[in-house]
Amino acid sequence: MIELDNFDGAVIFASNLVGDYDTAFLRRMLAHVEFRHPATEQREQIRRCHIPRPLPLAEDVDFETLARFSEGAAGGDIQNAVLLAASYASLRQGAEQVVTLADLKRAIAFLLDGKRRILEGESGSDDGRFDWG
Repeated sequence: MIELDNFDGAVIFASNLVGDYDTAFLRRMLAHVEFRHPATEQREQIRRCHIPRPLPLAEDVDFETLARFSEGAAGGDIQNAVLLAASYASLRQGAEQVVTLADLKRAIAFLLDGKRRILEGESGSDDGRFDWG
């Protein structure tokens, strides 16, 4: 806290865990700006931006379906889900190395479940190991 009090300049904090800040810390903030999660149409646009043209997509990939399926996802979650789905596809051989709707749904479900577990204070699986999907 002392460093913050002695700092002569603007400080910007970004967090989705504002509820974890103590009241003394919050009193030092002059403004709070809330960034809401993107709406369905915005999630569809974000996903389209994060899928590079060279990434092979299966014909079943439907961006509108994915946008509805990913309620509660932030832009960074969507980006990470695309990367995770591509890694799932990379584990397959030859012509099967395409990103499918199932890959993208599995990835976003995994990431959103991880966020939920963190926010609710849960650990991984019951046996102490984390379930990687």
